[in-house]
Amino acid sequence: MNASITPPSTSTANPSRWDLDRLVAEIVRRHTEAPLRMTGSFVFDADTATVFEQVTDPARIAEWFGLVKGGSFDHAGSCNPGTLGAGTRRVCHTRGMGDLDETFFYYDALYACVYRVKNAMMPVVDHAAVMVLEPLGPSRTRFTWQQYYNLKGVMMRFVFPSMLRSMMNRGLATLTRQLGGEPSEMVAV
Repeated sequence: MNASITPPSTSTANPSRWDLDRLVAEIVRRHTEAPLRMTGSFVFDADTATVFEQVTDPARIAEWFGLVKGGSFDHAGSCNPGTLGAGTRRVCHTRGMGDLDETFFYYDALYACVYRVKNAMMPVVDHAAVMVLEPLGPSRTRFTWQQYYNLKGVMMRFVFPSMLRSMMNRGLATLTRQLGGEPSEMVAV
């Protein structure tokens, strides 16, 4: 484990909800006071290792999220030198929006990550995202994804949130078709 938060435990009634609240309070709020703008919870017919790889590896993300065409990791700042961990930088190359420069603030393989997102073309600042995975069985995983950010500028600030939500929902629908599971959507908060 790479931070001071206890990993999900199956002994609590609803561990992913508890961990999500705690990740927000202890990690997200350390880096941004931006409000929660989007959230979604998805159930996939795959184990946590498969889902975690799909949502964290840029090459795998490119297989289901049409905006992303690939990317890379830079582990130089990782708390686990040479491997993924808090401090790892992930760059996702996009189609038409430049690079998403992301740094993991928290990384607990297979269970959760919190990361900062920077992109000069997006009309947002103070952007952080949280991903929590909860095993529901040997081949079933609940994936919760939240987006926190402040809007900037005038022109795109009214259009961008719905565009981003639409792109994310198209991608997540593709991932649901690939892995199997229950259809769901990211929703505005």
